Amino acid sequence: MLANTFLAPQTEEKNEKIKALTYPREVFDQGVVNFLIAISQRLQRHGSIKDYPDLASLAFWCRPANIEKLKIQFSRTSNKQNIYQGLGKVFHITPANVPLNFFYSLCFGLLAGNANTVRLPSRQSPQEKILLDVINELIKEKLFSSLRELISFVRYPSDDEQTTEGYSKNCDARVIWGGDSTIEKIRKFPIPARARDVAFADRYSFAMLDAKSVGHLNFSELNRFAENFYNDVYTLNQNACSSPHLIIWTNREDDSEKRFWSAFESIVRKRHSLNHSAAVSKFTQLLVGASEDFDGAEATLTSDQKQNHLYRIAVNKISPSLSALRIGNGAIYEFHIKQLDELNLLINEKFQTLCYFGVDIDSLKQWILKSNIRGIDRIVPVGQALDINTLWDGMDLIRQLSREISLR
Repeated sequence: MLANTFLAPQTEEKNEKIKALTYPREVFDQGVVNFLIAISQRLQRHGSIKDYPDLASLAFWCRPANIEKLKIQFSRTSNKQNIYQGLGKVFHITPANVPLNFFYSLCFGLLAGNANTVRLPSRQSPQEKILLDVINELIKEKLFSSLRELISFVRYPSDDEQTTEGYSKNCDARVIWGGDSTIEKIRKFPIPARARDVAFADRYSFAMLDAKSVGHLNFSELNRFAENFYNDVYTLNQNACSSPHLIIWTNREDDSEKRFWSAFESIVRKRHSLNHSAAVSKFTQLLVGASEDFDGAEATLTSDQKQNHLYRIAVNKISPSLSALRIGNGAIYEFHIKQLDELNLLINEKFQTLCYFGVDIDSLKQWILKSNIRGIDRIVPVGQALDINTLWDGMDLIRQLSREISLR
């Protein structure tokens, strides 16, 4: 198999007996926990971290308090008598549209007690290079030498089916990120009978904002709220499955909404840069969206014609086809509702994250329980759309990538 390999297990130099001692490990193995914390500390001291918000978020995610929170979260739902251990070897196929997704996938595999082979995107991002350099530095230290057999990064063309097939044949679990077409393509390659496939399909996310609550915000609060929404939408140019593409407004107040958009557009103009390629793609997708049949609905476009940073598309009727319309790079659909039940026609299994502000969380809970909708796996406050957790797409990834040994 032809592959560019980083931190690969040195199978030619170490016999199988020694290798077998390194994995599977216990879930939340302390050595793994210490390694992730060390990555966090090293990144926080890195001179370039201020240039990459997603890298700063990653360092924050790996901090001791969060890892401990994840461990407690797992423990609370576990049988204290039983043993929780990794499956063995996990093969991760990661996407190109979210530069640091590969690391989070690796973290889930490590915390679940596994050895991991991670296929990196074909093109390296600056954030990826910084992170790989940090990992390479740490893994050479004596304190973390026992983890060398647990971490392997490979980079090879996506059309190299022979390599993908080889890794698939020799794994105990396969994690596929990248959407429906990627999942369909990868699943052509068989995995062992007892191996597990964990796949993340195409998803759609939206926000629900209460206009009356927005209207109650003072100047400072409004700008902080607009900053949080900007981070949800623009950090990854709406490429992440959890980035909102649609705003559902409740308790309509036109003045409050205009006030929000004024604050939001001001932040966008200051912080967002749109290259020529993204601008062309954005306009092309807008034309595609404009040609769609909204089941009789009408759409009204509002945009910043001077800088082309933000498109707002107001629709006057809910349509299931909305979940297929993703323009990206700062294009947001809007719709107003009087009651939550109006969304029952819209929500399908493609919906992942609901970001909310000013909406009663108990009302959302009761609506989901009574409406029997198949979508929405996450409900988080505005500003937390991109916060990844071990519970993702309705799955506990630590449990998906580990096994429970029953003791009686």
